[in-house]
Amino acid sequence: MYEKILKLASSNPPSSNTSHRSKRTFFLFLVPVVFLLACSKNVNDPGYEFQIGVGEQFVRSGEYDRGFRILENVAENNPDAASVQIALAESYFDQGAFLKARSHYDRAIQLGEADKGHLGNARVALAQNDAELALQLFGILMEKNQSVAVLNGVGVAYDILGQHETAQNYYEQVLTHDADNIPALNNLALSQTLSGNRIEGDRLFTNLFPSALNNSTVRQNTAFVKALNGDTKGALDLFSSDLDDQKVYHNINVAERLKSAL
Repeated sequence: MYEKILKLASSNPPSSNTSHRSKRTFFLFLVPVVFLLACSKNVNDPGYEFQIGVGEQFVRSGEYDRGFRILENVAENNPDAASVQIALAESYFDQGAFLKARSHYDRAIQLGEADKGHLGNARVALAQNDAELALQLFGILMEKNQSVAVLNGVGVAYDILGQHETAQNYYEQVLTHDADNIPALNNLALSQTLSGNRIEGDRLFTNLFPSALNNSTVRQNTAFVKALNGDTKGALDLFSSDLDDQKVYHNINVAERLKSAL
């Protein structure tokens, strides 16, 4: 398998025109998943939670019509329950249905869940590569408090914009109060890598990895750094623990292209 993937990657050499935009795409591909670790559904009624869980399961198994119909029924039957709107928004976000997610976050804001709604919409903005909008929304939240989720999110936004030193300052603020915060540790390591400091990024991921063995995103980010640093065999081992051959090839190819941009 290794030889097959390496052959495919070498047949698509990095373009000499790889731009700063490539860095943004790479960072977005990896980071928002980790940022989501700080977020969770807030459903008070176990009945809502069960129905939403069933809908999500159908969507995950590919029965989209059935799954989304259940979710829409929950929304229709509970139009004034802010906690349900947040839960539905989180569910749609997890499925990549960002327009629907934003609609439910907006509804939650109207119902009084402004902080969670703005935080959700900021996450949507990051997922859609709109760092400027994300910073505006995080700015609203920072007027009230500077939570770990907000600080991590602001850092991600600045990394997307290529302002890595500023981003790293926000991650380090999180780590000052919570030295073991995995999203911040991961984001800091990735930010160091994208800023051109691959050795420091590799050191940070090496230290983080044993404490996050069950975190697939950390595994994949560690694999990317290994690929960037020339440890293709180590990268393939980690990529292959979560991905099929086609996705492994894609990630190796992305790493090869990124090398020329760093």
